[in-house]
Amino acid sequence: MPAEVIDYLAGQLGVTDPSCAKKYAQRGPTRREHAGKIQKALKLKDLAQVESGLTAFAGGRAWVTGDGPKAIFADAAGWLRERDVLLPGVSTLARLVARERDAATKRLWDTLYAALTGQQRLALDALLVVPPGS
Repeated sequence: MPAEVIDYLAGQLGVTDPSCAKKYAQRGPTRREHAGKIQKALKLKDLAQVESGLTAFAGGRAWVTGDGPKAIFADAAGWLRERDVLLPGVSTLARLVARERDAATKRLWDTLYAALTGQQRLALDALLVVPPGS
């Protein structure tokens, strides 16, 4: 985090020695411990408690909308907030959204492929053949 941001926040929060923020990242468990304290103090649920519902929500959004990953990510974060869930790390939520979008895309291709006749499949396969020198 930029020093200017730390100094500004320290001033707002009345922290006399803003250098203590640098120590925050030096110890791995600190963030998890703080997340646990925040979760307990605000009575937030853990992602594991609602993950199946979130997966269904993100998968449904990916299936029925043409929205990209940013929109689905933002809606998933909103879904979690509405249910009083401690927000996971960005990469965790991004992976879940990407996984559900990939599954929806595969489902779409499988659905379209199943609707083709044998002749249509052969015609499409022929499009993949590249003549030598092309």
